[in-house]
Amino acid sequence: NKLTPTFSTGKLKGMHPQLLKCTESLVQFLSKFKHGEEIEIREICGRFTVDVISSCAFGLDLDIINNPNSMFYDVGVKAFEPSYFTKYFFYLQQYLAPLLKILRVRAVQKDLEDFFIKAIDKTVKYREENKVVRQDFLQLMYDLKRKDDELMKKGELNPHDEGVFDHSSLVSNAFIFLAAGYETTAITLGHLFYELAKQPMVQDQIYREVSAVIGKHGGEMTFEAVGELNYLDQAVSETLRMYPPVTNLDRQINKEYQIPGSNIVLPAGVLVSIPIYGIHHDPQYFPDPEKFIPERFDPSKNTIEKGSYIPFGAGPRMCIATRFATIEIKLCVAMVLKHYKVTATPRTNLPLEYHDRSIVLSPKNGVWISVEKRME
Repeated sequence: NKLTPTFSTGKLKGMHPQLLKCTESLVQFLSKFKHGEEIEIREICGRFTVDVISSCAFGLDLDIINNPNSMFYDVGVKAFEPSYFTKYFFYLQQYLAPLLKILRVRAVQKDLEDFFIKAIDKTVKYREENKVVRQDFLQLMYDLKRKDDELMKKGELNPHDEGVFDHSSLVSNAFIFLAAGYETTAITLGHLFYELAKQPMVQDQIYREVSAVIGKHGGEMTFEAVGELNYLDQAVSETLRMYPPVTNLDRQINKEYQIPGSNIVLPAGVLVSIPIYGIHHDPQYFPDPEKFIPERFDPSKNTIEKGSYIPFGAGPRMCIATRFATIEIKLCVAMVLKHYKVTATPRTNLPLEYHDRSIVLSPKNGVWISVEKRME
């Protein structure tokens, strides 16, 4: 994947100051709420994740946590808005993408699409004119486009060749990064805060770990400190097991395959649907699957069977932003718990219901918690 270098360790470390700034903005925003006041945390986490993407991926300082009316935020929201259109549009894309393109069927409204394209183009133009170079996702895509543009000018690359990185590729990948990174990460954060509100012992253990690790790093939540939050890492993994944002995964078989222990042979080209949620909740792989038990993912126990835990997919088509998303989630939770206790409210204990029209595991009535400022 041409875009994989965006998420090298060096690039991720370079993004840490922007991530930390977004997290501090979230921590400050939560101070507006009184203890006992109910907060719909998933929506707030959505603002946070768009802030992170706009800053780390596109170099834009939008402060969406405090300004949720931004059209940039609307692009992500509309792309995943629960509806039959949204649900079936994404499925049809796998089979009828050329037809949808001919018919000009859009994932989001034209005004939002136009706004997003203009915002990306304006940022690129500003960087060109002012010779600004940033170590972010947009810069990598711009460099890929410029390289292919030069090859096409020399006649060494056909503009119709598969894999050519042109303006359309840049904009479409930018949109995918925003839409996918916004909703899936926000859902995971919402579910993790939901579980921590119900599981004070787990929350306390994470808080103690955060305090100890920050103490080792001079009171700062450095990039290296985030990597040392091992129990929090287990809690994130358990959240992704119980509440995988993407509940199933479709893959096309590239060669004939016989299902082990059967006479069933799947021919090449067949599309197979992998039930991620079903596998993650199978007691054969995860005893007491409906219980939130971070210790399942203690690496010293080595109890996770290969292929049974796949929230980001697997193989060469695995999500390239896995490490980025994990660091973002860990940093957010660590900084929030450093300053606040997350507590349950009467609405927290209601069983979560989910949109049947959503393409992701989106809570129907939100995720409600309360926060209590810790004593310094």
